[in-house]
Amino acid sequence: MDPFDETVNYAHLAPSSPESPLPDLHRAKLQGGTPRYSRTDTLKSFSRAFSASKRLQQMMGLQDPVPFVTPPLMPKGLEQAFLDNLQEFGLDYEGIWMGNGVTHELMTGAGGMHSKLEKSKLPDIIEEAESPTKTTFSTIRIQSPSPKKIPTSRKRASSLSSQELFGPPVTRARSEDSIGLPILPAESEMLWKFKFPGNTHALLTILINWSCTMGSMYNRYPDPKGFPHNAAFPWPIRPPVYQQLISVGFYDTSVTPHKEIRFLGPGDATEIAYAEVDTFRSQEDIEAFQEQQNQDLTGEGRWAYILIKGNQTAKDETPPHLIIAFHHSAVTDESTCLHTILPDDHVTHSTSSQTPPSLPLKRFNSLQNLINASRNPLRLHQALRSASSSELPRADVASIDLQDGAQTLQRTVLKMEKAGGIPLIEGYRVDIGAFRSWLDAVGRGSGKLMMWKEKE
Repeated sequence: MDPFDETVNYAHLAPSSPESPLPDLHRAKLQGGTPRYSRTDTLKSFSRAFSASKRLQQMMGLQDPVPFVTPPLMPKGLEQAFLDNLQEFGLDYEGIWMGNGVTHELMTGAGGMHSKLEKSKLPDIIEEAESPTKTTFSTIRIQSPSPKKIPTSRKRASSLSSQELFGPPVTRARSEDSIGLPILPAESEMLWKFKFPGNTHALLTILINWSCTMGSMYNRYPDPKGFPHNAAFPWPIRPPVYQQLISVGFYDTSVTPHKEIRFLGPGDATEIAYAEVDTFRSQEDIEAFQEQQNQDLTGEGRWAYILIKGNQTAKDETPPHLIIAFHHSAVTDESTCLHTILPDDHVTHSTSSQTPPSLPLKRFNSLQNLINASRNPLRLHQALRSASSSELPRADVASIDLQDGAQTLQRTVLKMEKAGGIPLIEGYRVDIGAFRSWLDAVGRGSGKLMMWKEKE
């Protein structure tokens, strides 16, 4: 019924007596064309409004933060559906398989960082998580620094691997409790399994499985631009990321200077990695598909995690390991910059005149406090920790000349200033309680993560 149709006859709505109330003509016009609002839709509206109000109060600090929803398990048949879609578009997935160590360059979203992901990088870690008494992590050999002299050429030396640059694990007397990976004996199982907000069972298995599968799928595409639009995905998926780190630091920004919660540098762990991967539920979950803006409430969407593998003391033992994961929506700011490590035989006049050698943790422009890094792992450890503790001043590029043997590192800072969500954590033979204050800081909106890696 057209509510503006003037030809409608309203004679039947006339009052039967002078005392009767006049009929509601407006209601009569709209009654025929207005759908009935069901009770189910009303309850859903109230539920969404309540969830949004609760989320807003958590972000404003009016309610206690809660852990992020655990990422979903991988849908059954996802990889087969992915391969079927490759065949549908005429791509022979057996012919374009890029395994056997061949890697693709991956692009991240906000920061524009690059990384390399190997298909065979993580399967051993999945088996380790499922049966920690039978398998071990992938082996990483650490060798002593090369005895070769710094070349006399004016060209910058080629980038060294972290194994060649930093040498074996460093033995040192530690005066602070916030350095390194807190290892526990195998008999102290209750110390890493006790329940607190964020301690999540099977977190490592879920996320590593996602990383392996999505990385395998990504490597099957001859053109990476087609990967996000495969019909097996409910929405465009960004390529996975897996980056080897030299150092990582966890900080609380609620105080000035920022408080260091935990710092891991060269020699503190066999492997430190940063990874990102998209997760989602099956396409049959239409409601979650339609409300992508609430992916963090269902565990779906982009996840980021730090994976740390401790030093192995015996050949057949399972090495200590730790994973800390958070929904990528918690990251409010991301910045990346480069810093140069100068060779040990070069000390600029300005550096030597401004800061005496007796202050090893003094901060300089362009990380000039990293001198002697390639020959002194302990010195590098101290320098990275010092440079990570606060924002560095702007470097005077004009005063930095091209030096023989100079090494450049990439520093990435993630700030998490949105309150309400607590990161998830899982560990084996690691005192996860040592990271709890950082989890709480992120939940309050005052967390910071600082990562160091080799320049691409």
